[in-house]
Amino acid sequence: MKNKISITLFLVVGCARAMDSRRVFSVGDGYFKCVAVSVTGTHAIAGCGDSVYIWDLNRDEHACTSHRILRGHTGYVECVACTADGRYALTGSQDTTVRMWDMDTGACVKVLTGHRDWVIGLAIMPDGAHAITCSLDGTVRVWDLNIGACKKILIDMLAGRGPRLQHRPSTIAIMPNAQQVLIGSVDGTVQVVDWQSGARAYWLEQTSDPGQSARIVHDECVSCQAVTPDGAMAAICSFDQTVRLWDLRMRQCLYTLAHVNGLCAAATPDSRQVVVGATEPNARVIDMQTGSDARVPTGHNTWINGIAVLPYGRRCVTTSFDGTVRVWPLV
Repeated sequence: MKNKISITLFLVVGCARAMDSRRVFSVGDGYFKCVAVSVTGTHAIAGCGDSVYIWDLNRDEHACTSHRILRGHTGYVECVACTADGRYALTGSQDTTVRMWDMDTGACVKVLTGHRDWVIGLAIMPDGAHAITCSLDGTVRVWDLNIGACKKILIDMLAGRGPRLQHRPSTIAIMPNAQQVLIGSVDGTVQVVDWQSGARAYWLEQTSDPGQSARIVHDECVSCQAVTPDGAMAAICSFDQTVRLWDLRMRQCLYTLAHVNGLCAAATPDSRQVVVGATEPNARVIDMQTGSDARVPTGHNTWINGIAVLPYGRRCVTTSFDGTVRVWPLV
């Protein structure tokens, strides 16, 4: 898994136009693994192998070329996020580092070091001054982006060794109040932590199985999660092939969707829906109020591993193991 994908420096990036305003971006080799969009919705940024690609979504669809290719990582890019002002992007990699990129120039302005294993999740605070990452080394770290240094370690599961490794964090999402972080773990637990004090606010709990701890809300690793912009709901996916919809104010699971092996998720700006990419070519669009879901064709021909909803909520950008980045209408 740590082998890098070899991509020539002169690689031509193609773009095709299909029906209903769909757009397809691809590279000649390798596959994309994560994607984010700028706050303005003008750019998409995706990781492929150890490189990062930026596309200008406003360019003429018949002349779509890679806006910029960013190089510097020495391992697969696992996660990506953009700052709220659109000036910077952060990428986390299997090389254990987080890189901060200038979106205009493509220059790497900072390299954040401290993790001892793959960086598998990251999120940027709304103020643009702090980021939070999680890693296979068992830690969740808070970074000061102004100085490019780790400010504190929220969680360190390696400190206890032994069975504590099963509690390693696997996903993170910043709550809209900008004070708390939703952290999913390998053991199926989900907790909400105050990122400034480090204090745990609460666990998500359920008591449907008397033989299981109430804190185990999934039978397997939490694979991804999305919090609605109004902070009222969250969709939490797991490798146990379920998606659970939580009312965060009541701290209650309202709906459970079965047979959905979610790999990525994103909420729409109006907080009404969450779009889930899973081990299938179609996206699952879930109504957060009713728990109903629908399969939406994306044009991919295999698993969807990255997803972002454009700011106005009318289109989605997805990445897939088929080697493409696709922009498609959310209906």
